[in-house]
Amino acid sequence: MVRFLGFTFLFFLLPFALYAAWRFFKAGVRPGDERWPLIVWLRLGVVGILAMLASLLVILAYPENEAGGLYRPAHMENGQIVPGRFE
Repeated sequence: MVRFLGFTFLFFLLPFALYAAWRFFKAGVRPGDERWPLIVWLRLGVVGILAMLASLLVILAYPENEAGGLYRPAHMENGQIVPGRFE
């Protein structure tokens, strides 16, 4: 659950961090030296929400393991390592 919330929060904040980095490297503006207009906050918020929703779709589309599944640890078969998996 913590990883789930962490990824969604990270993807929401990613546009803000990228915009701040772009302003810093492109215009030489240090963080805290300028005020961002409201429209910039709104656009970054919308992009952040869209990125968060996209990350949620990816996380939910590829579940790590099924509840109640049986874990088969990694083992050797015919000299090859077979990775662990849930069945």
